[in-house]
This record gives sequence, C-alpha cells and structure tokens, in this order.
Amino acid sequence: MKALESLWKETKERFDKVEKSPVDCYIAFLREVAKIYLKQSRRVFFRENRIVHWGKVGGRSLVLQF
Repeated sequence: MKALESLWKETKERFDKVEKSPVDCYIAFLREVAKIYLKQSRRVFFRENRIVHWGKVGGRSLVLQF
C-alpha cells in the first residue's frame, strides 16, 4: 500500500508542475490582451467565474472571466 501512496504522490507532483505551465502561459496572454485594450482606451472587466474565458463585448470592451 505504501508503494501506491508514494507513486500517487510522485505522479500528482509531476502533474501539478505540468498543469501549471499552460495556465501561467494563458494568464500571461490574457494580461497582454488587456494591456493592448487599455492602450486603445478600451475598457477591460475582470469577472469571477468557474471557467476561464475571454471575449469582446460590443466591440469596445474586453471581459476576462476567472
């Protein structure tokens, strides 16, 4: 049983590291998109959500939902 617990712990640690990389990359992308919108005097909204996604609202605003 200890062998399975150890294997699970190792697997989870490796997976967490792998999962973090694309999430960090996507968040960096969204930050850059928000900066571009702000430089164009457009509005950027951040809304809490269970699913991360983004989209334009009315062509002049950017909504980032986390």
